[in-house]
Amino acid sequence: MMKLGLVLLLSSLALGMDAFPEATFTGSGVKQFPDGKSKSYQISMRSHASQLDFRYEFPGIDPIDFSLQFTFEKNGFFKVGEIGSGYCGKNSCHWQVKLGVDDTEEWTLFFNENRLEKLGSRLHGGEKNYWEELLTRQ
Repeated sequence: MMKLGLVLLLSSLALGMDAFPEATFTGSGVKQFPDGKSKSYQISMRSHASQLDFRYEFPGIDPIDFSLQFTFEKNGFFKVGEIGSGYCGKNSCHWQVKLGVDDTEEWTLFFNENRLEKLGSRLHGGEKNYWEELLTRQ
Protein backbone atom coordinates (compact mmCIF):
# COMPACT_ATOMS: atom_id res chain seq x y z
CA MET A 1 0.00 0.00 0.00
CA MET A 2 2.86 2.38 0.81
CA LYS A 3 4.36 1.81 -2.66
CA LEU A 4 1.05 2.74 -4.30
CA GLY A 5 0.83 5.94 -2.22
CA LEU A 6 4.38 6.92 -3.18
CA VAL A 7 3.70 6.26 -6.87
CA LEU A 8 0.53 8.40 -6.74
CA LEU A 9 2.40 11.21 -4.95
CA LEU A 10 5.27 11.18 -7.45
CA SER A 11 2.81 11.07 -10.37
CA SER A 12 0.95 14.12 -9.08
CA LEU A 13 4.20 16.04 -8.62
CA ALA A 14 5.34 15.20 -12.14
CA LEU A 15 2.20 16.51 -13.83
CA GLY A 16 2.33 20.05 -15.14
CA MET A 17 -0.23 22.75 -14.52
CA ASP A 18 -3.26 22.69 -16.79
CA ALA A 19 -4.23 26.38 -16.45
CA PHE A 20 -2.60 29.67 -15.61
CA PRO A 21 -3.42 31.37 -12.31
CA GLU A 22 -6.01 34.17 -12.41
CA ALA A 23 -3.89 37.22 -11.57
CA THR A 24 -2.53 40.57 -12.69
CA PHE A 25 1.22 41.22 -12.67
CA THR A 26 3.20 44.43 -13.30
CA GLY A 27 6.90 45.10 -13.46
CA SER A 28 9.84 45.90 -15.68
CA GLY A 29 12.11 44.23 -18.16
CA VAL A 30 15.35 44.64 -20.06
CA LYS A 31 15.86 43.53 -23.66
CA GLN A 32 19.51 42.77 -24.53
CA PHE A 33 21.05 42.82 -28.03
CA PRO A 34 24.27 41.15 -29.28
CA ASP A 35 25.94 44.54 -29.89
CA GLY A 36 25.69 45.33 -26.17
CA LYS A 37 22.76 47.73 -26.45
CA SER A 38 19.75 47.25 -24.22
CA LYS A 39 16.23 48.62 -23.81
CA SER A 40 14.36 48.94 -20.53
CA TYR A 41 10.57 48.86 -20.46
CA GLN A 42 7.49 48.46 -18.26
CA ILE A 43 5.10 45.53 -18.59
CA SER A 44 1.72 44.49 -17.27
CA MET A 45 0.23 41.04 -17.74
CA ARG A 46 -3.25 39.74 -16.95
CA SER A 47 -3.27 35.99 -16.53
CA HIS A 48 -6.47 34.00 -17.18
CA ALA A 49 -6.86 30.22 -17.13
CA SER A 50 -6.08 29.86 -20.86
CA GLN A 51 -5.11 33.38 -21.99
CA LEU A 52 -2.37 35.89 -21.22
CA ASP A 53 -2.94 39.60 -21.98
CA PHE A 54 0.14 41.81 -22.26
CA ARG A 55 0.91 45.53 -22.37
CA TYR A 56 4.49 46.59 -23.09
CA GLU A 57 5.53 50.22 -22.64
CA PHE A 58 8.83 51.22 -24.24
CA PRO A 59 9.98 54.85 -23.91
CA GLY A 60 9.07 57.03 -26.88
CA ILE A 61 6.57 54.72 -28.60
CA ASP A 62 2.89 53.83 -28.17
CA PRO A 63 2.15 50.88 -25.85
CA ILE A 64 2.06 47.44 -27.46
CA ASP A 65 -0.96 45.31 -26.46
CA PHE A 66 -1.53 41.68 -27.41
CA SER A 67 -2.99 38.42 -26.11
CA LEU A 68 -1.98 34.79 -26.45
CA GLN A 69 -4.53 31.95 -26.32
CA PHE A 70 -3.51 28.58 -24.88
CA THR A 71 -5.18 25.19 -25.30
CA PHE A 72 -4.03 22.91 -22.50
CA GLU A 73 -3.75 19.22 -23.26
CA LYS A 74 -2.63 16.33 -21.04
CA ASN A 75 0.21 16.43 -18.51
CA GLY A 76 0.99 20.14 -18.85
CA PHE A 77 1.43 20.26 -22.64
CA PHE A 78 -0.38 22.99 -24.60
CA LYS A 79 -0.75 24.76 -27.93
CA VAL A 80 -0.30 28.51 -28.35
CA GLY A 81 -3.04 29.43 -30.81
CA GLU A 82 -2.02 28.31 -34.30
CA ILE A 83 1.57 29.52 -33.92
CA GLY A 84 3.30 27.36 -31.32
CA SER A 85 3.38 24.90 -28.47
CA GLY A 86 4.85 24.39 -25.04
CA TYR A 87 4.61 22.74 -21.66
CA CYS A 88 4.30 23.55 -17.97
CA GLY A 89 5.85 21.99 -14.93
CA LYS A 90 4.47 22.59 -11.47
CA ASN A 91 5.63 26.25 -11.24
CA SER A 92 7.00 27.11 -14.66
CA CYS A 93 6.00 27.12 -18.32
CA HIS A 94 7.97 27.26 -21.57
CA TRP A 95 6.80 27.76 -25.15
CA GLN A 96 8.02 28.58 -28.62
CA VAL A 97 6.05 30.40 -31.29
CA LYS A 98 6.63 31.10 -34.96
CA LEU A 99 5.69 34.71 -35.73
CA GLY A 100 6.61 34.60 -39.42
CA VAL A 101 9.31 33.57 -41.84
CA ASP A 102 12.64 33.69 -40.00
CA ASP A 103 10.90 34.94 -36.84
CA THR A 104 10.60 32.77 -33.73
CA GLU A 105 10.26 33.54 -30.02
CA GLU A 106 10.67 31.40 -26.95
CA TRP A 107 9.41 32.26 -23.47
CA THR A 108 9.87 30.76 -20.04
CA LEU A 109 7.72 31.86 -17.09
CA PHE A 110 8.55 31.06 -13.47
CA PHE A 111 5.62 31.50 -11.05
CA ASN A 112 6.87 32.11 -7.51
CA GLU A 113 4.06 33.00 -5.05
CA ASN A 114 3.57 36.75 -5.68
CA ARG A 115 6.28 37.10 -8.31
CA LEU A 116 6.56 36.15 -11.94
CA GLU A 117 9.92 35.94 -13.67
CA LYS A 118 10.09 35.78 -17.46
CA LEU A 119 13.00 34.94 -19.70
CA GLY A 120 12.75 34.87 -23.46
CA SER A 121 14.49 35.32 -26.77
CA ARG A 122 13.65 36.19 -30.34
CA LEU A 123 15.40 35.20 -33.54
CA HIS A 124 14.28 37.48 -36.37
CA GLY A 125 16.07 37.63 -39.70
CA GLY A 126 19.22 36.10 -38.25
CA GLU A 127 19.38 38.63 -35.37
CA LYS A 128 18.86 37.35 -31.83
CA ASN A 129 17.94 39.24 -28.67
CA TYR A 130 16.79 38.16 -25.26
CA TRP A 131 14.91 39.67 -22.36
CA GLU A 132 14.43 39.24 -18.65
CA GLU A 133 11.40 40.54 -16.76
CA LEU A 134 10.45 40.65 -13.09
CA LEU A 135 6.78 41.19 -12.28
CA THR A 136 4.85 41.37 -9.02
CA ARG A 137 1.29 40.17 -8.44
CA GLN A 138 -1.09 43.08 -7.87
